[in-house]
Amino acid sequence: MKKNRESIARGKRLRKLRLKTGLSQDKLGVVLGITGAAWRQYEMGVRMPNDKIKKQIAIYFNKSIEELFF
Repeated sequence: MKKNRESIARGKRLRKLRLKTGLSQDKLGVVLGITGAAWRQYEMGVRMPNDKIKKQIAIYFNKSIEELFF
């Protein structure tokens, strides 16, 4: 996935939500069943989670998938 404005903005939203929880990238990864490296890539806007992980992230943060990823 190429970085663009949308992916960078998406990553910033995810980072902001994670920081509100006080969790590290690695700890949030454990909570979501992914690696910390995968979460870092989501925050940097270089990778998009699959639909299953998008749903888990949305549930965890009590947000809609649309709010987080589109």
